[in-house]
Amino acid sequence: MRLDPTDQDVLLREVKAFLDRLSSPHAKPTFERLLQAVEAAEIPDEMLEPLGRVLELSLGTGRIRKLHGAHAVMSLKKVFDKTPQALAVKATIDEVNQALGALAGQTIEKLTFTAGDPGGYTLLINTDQCQARLSITPAGLQIRSLELGG
Repeated sequence: MRLDPTDQDVLLREVKAFLDRLSSPHAKPTFERLLQAVEAAEIPDEMLEPLGRVLELSLGTGRIRKLHGAHAVMSLKKVFDKTPQALAVKATIDEVNQALGALAGQTIEKLTFTAGDPGGYTLLINTDQCQARLSITPAGLQIRSLELGG
């Protein structure tokens, strides 16, 4: 993936900051190679996963917005969308949406959110024909159960 010069500038700062805080000596060489790729403005496929980790952290914590502004967030979100992490999230969302498609045409009788593990929630959907339970956690979405007979 070829980097736009503006994205390259922000990513250089973010990868350097990530490396400065990285405590694992085993992981350092990977992120040093990522830094070299960002410096060259060309991210090879094998560096997309580490790039995704940096962007997941930087975007997820609000660091990029705070330091570089909303424009950088929008731009780097497009870069993140090409990483394995983003592609996995998209696949999960597609699967959940497909499963929820089974509820089309049914009457929703009750929607209930409950707290789960720290940072996690459960959404219970009761319709006139079934009950669906979705888990929403920092790790993603998952249909926990889909029971017929509402």
